[in-house]
Amino acid sequence: MLDRTLQPPFSLNNSFNLLKPQQVNLQTGAKLFFVNGGEQQVVKLELIFPAGRWYEGIPGISYFTAHLLTKGTKTKTSKQIAEILESLGMHLEITPGFDFVSVSLFGLTKRFSEALDMLVEICVRPSFPSDELVQFKSIFLQNLKINREKTSYLASTAFRKNLFGKDHPYGNEVDETHVEQISSEELRSFHTKHYKHFTAFTTGRLSEALKASIIEKLTQIPVQEVPLSSAQISSSGKGSVHIKKNESFQTSLRLGKLVISRKHPDYQGLVLANHAIGGYFGSHLMQRLREDKGLTYGIHSAIHPLIHHAYFIISADVNKEHRSLAIDEIKSTLKKFRTFALEDAELQVVKNHFLGSLFTEINTPFAHTEKLKSIYLNQLNNNYYQDLVNQIQKISAKKLAEIAEEHLHESNLLIITAG
Repeated sequence: MLDRTLQPPFSLNNSFNLLKPQQVNLQTGAKLFFVNGGEQQVVKLELIFPAGRWYEGIPGISYFTAHLLTKGTKTKTSKQIAEILESLGMHLEITPGFDFVSVSLFGLTKRFSEALDMLVEICVRPSFPSDELVQFKSIFLQNLKINREKTSYLASTAFRKNLFGKDHPYGNEVDETHVEQISSEELRSFHTKHYKHFTAFTTGRLSEALKASIIEKLTQIPVQEVPLSSAQISSSGKGSVHIKKNESFQTSLRLGKLVISRKHPDYQGLVLANHAIGGYFGSHLMQRLREDKGLTYGIHSAIHPLIHHAYFIISADVNKEHRSLAIDEIKSTLKKFRTFALEDAELQVVKNHFLGSLFTEINTPFAHTEKLKSIYLNQLNNNYYQDLVNQIQKISAKKLAEIAEEHLHESNLLIITAG
């Protein structure tokens, strides 16, 4: 008889098998990947354009261009676009980021081909109407005003500014003067330069007829090389900055530094070290600052790998009178982690949690595509995630401490506080 008082043994499949994509090279030079899978009759088509903040001349131009794509084309108003997509049962999502802009169309397989013309028109022939721009500017500035009252926003924007430099595309903050410079003409110019090359990922129940329709429609998007862009970090990325906000009862903390990229041989170990330090509820930072000291409701650390740089950041909110104590406790936690190797039992718990979380991230075909997309856009080895699993399983506590000593030393953190 099963003894339900005993915890079942932990078991984990070691094989990180991603769905194999079918690659199609369009006549225009763009690349299209089909990922066939799933039981439901749904499809997602995502176009990735090199049009993120990295390519901006005016801070905010990428964000404004992306959000105004659906506000009118040469033949349709924003209302007509919304009505067409709604009538077809389609969901369109546009997400601007640091490096790319994602344009995703999601809906039922049987109506998908009908929606492709609308998707192509939005991407190729946006009109950026002046009245829509005026309205969007007003909304943006109002949200900016609200955000500047939040210590979390102030700390996060100041962290990136002081890590990369105020003029770096990863570090600049959009303000009123930048918004004033953005015109319909500037939007059209940015669109012309940066929406002329894309990579497409299509996931779901894909018939040969639907594949052919997608290929035909995407070939209508003209393709040309996007001009290369470069930027120099103009900040030391160290030191302490406090943003005073007298009316606030709490202080937002952001501590971190630039770190190695995904292609560095220590990166897998760095990811696991971060997980142990602050990547899950049982982490060292949660235990020290929440459970032992009661300084915060929650604290979290993360590695953010961008295309051109990567950084480590610790985030928390504390009562303002506990600001210095919380910073000292964070530094002490990092010092202890790099000084004393984890016990075998804890190391195994951290590995199991990290790998378990990683495997739950591929429970749908769309999640598989997210991993495949990451591999392609970051020019990683096709076996990157399998290699990650293998390295995590093999890494020792001693090696983990050495990686923390090399890459996460508490003495060279950038410390930003707001409140």
